[in-house]
Amino acid sequence: MTKEKKMSLSETIIRTPNPHAKYTARTCGRLTMIWRSDPQYLTHHDEPYQGSLFNGGQYSRFAKKFATIENEPDWFITLNFDTSVWKRIDEDTCERAYDVFQAYTNLVMTNFPGAWFGWGAELAFRNTGLHFHTFGSFGQELEREQRVFLMRTWLEMTGSTNKSAFKPVKAESSIRGYLFSPKKKARKEQFRDMFPGRHMFGIVGKKNITFAKASKAYPISHEKKLMIERLVLDRVYLRNNLDPTRFLQYVRREFYHFSFYPKEVVDEIRQIIKDRKY
Repeated sequence: MTKEKKMSLSETIIRTPNPHAKYTARTCGRLTMIWRSDPQYLTHHDEPYQGSLFNGGQYSRFAKKFATIENEPDWFITLNFDTSVWKRIDEDTCERAYDVFQAYTNLVMTNFPGAWFGWGAELAFRNTGLHFHTFGSFGQELEREQRVFLMRTWLEMTGSTNKSAFKPVKAESSIRGYLFSPKKKARKEQFRDMFPGRHMFGIVGKKNITFAKASKAYPISHEKKLMIERLVLDRVYLRNNLDPTRFLQYVRREFYHFSFYPKEVVDEIRQIIKDRKY
């Protein structure tokens, strides 16, 4: 029979729900950040790191960065590397693929100087199916001839004749969260393990993007934190018949962020944070 490992004080603070804990919250565009900030907790943790837009790994940083984009996207385009041409993705072919993607985005910016896009790279399954998901705008309405030009150019640059290698869909703001959906986690981890030096996310045309400014940091009580979590649970999960299991596990952490929720939900969160009644 193995002995149960004794938790240190800092581990106990992290894992044990504490109704007397104090928190701090701030918003920035569609992003909400909440972190524990009472003296007992801060004895063991770095508060500036938790309240930063830039903490965490690539996944966390870009989820927050994309959530602060105020521009509304018009398009969600998946750029596939045809598996009949790109049969195996190793380090060499991945480098070539990134070069092609960069050349393509440079061409887009040359022809559409008002364009902007956020992007994420992933693999469909091991060693095959590399593709880039992009969301954003060309800065103008596209004529049919322009859409054909964009598709043909991508096919020519990747050596494909399969039109499904270029998949454009009209989109709206919430689509950016698709890149960070839980079902994508395994694919992102696979990509990171296979190509640890590669950026999985990025932004093109940053000069054309308006980024939201972070609000001031507001102290909030444990009760307010629970109010925010109940609001999200009801408005985002229960009303849409979505499984809240991951969300309920996530909010047990002592610092976390919400990204990509509908504007009306984020507005209500702001009201709760600023309300002095609680």
